[in-house]
Amino acid sequence: MIPTKERIKEVAFSLFAEKGYEATSIADIAAGVGLTKPALYAHFGGKEDLFLSIHEDVENDYNSYMQKVFQEAGPMEVPQKLFYLFERYIKYFLKNPGGNAFWYRVMLFPPQDLKDKLARRVYENERKFSEQLGEIIREGMAQGVLRQGSVETVSSSFYSIREGLLIFMSYISLGKIKEFDEQKMSAGIRAVWEDYWLGIKGTAAEFEV
Repeated sequence: MIPTKERIKEVAFSLFAEKGYEATSIADIAAGVGLTKPALYAHFGGKEDLFLSIHEDVENDYNSYMQKVFQEAGPMEVPQKLFYLFERYIKYFLKNPGGNAFWYRVMLFPPQDLKDKLARRVYENERKFSEQLGEIIREGMAQGVLRQGSVETVSSSFYSIREGLLIFMSYISLGKIKEFDEQKMSAGIRAVWEDYWLGIKGTAAEFEV
């Protein structure tokens, strides 16, 4: 049996992802769990406390996943490494539509009272991964498998295409991941990556990703 505190977080997570922070009330959450508001307050100090607890859980899961992905990519050659990071990130969110919706709510429509605090957390959280990506890009430029240029520009284009493709594929799937063919998902990601790769590869890049 799921502990009451975890049930509260599950219901609140779904509501925050679907409706957003501002449109979700403690009464909505309590009703979804089958509790009274006073009973819910026995577990969390309020909506902000509950939201931040869920945000921390989602953040920790994402961090653990991305750390594992970077570790797995470590021994690979630069082209395969970049593609692996690109593909695994997109698949993580496509297979977790609730988490995907929650993150976009946080990024695009954060609670006004928590906007600055969440922005700092997101920045600090992503900075370490951005630094690791930059090192991979530098390595690729040094080897000649990436064209010479600005590491920041290549990083920015990597993030922009990755996020754009994730939004596009999320729209296509509409959260119905059971109906979203795994082979088509992989093929779609690879096709976009191959177009991007043509733009960033260097003269020494003689092998396919």
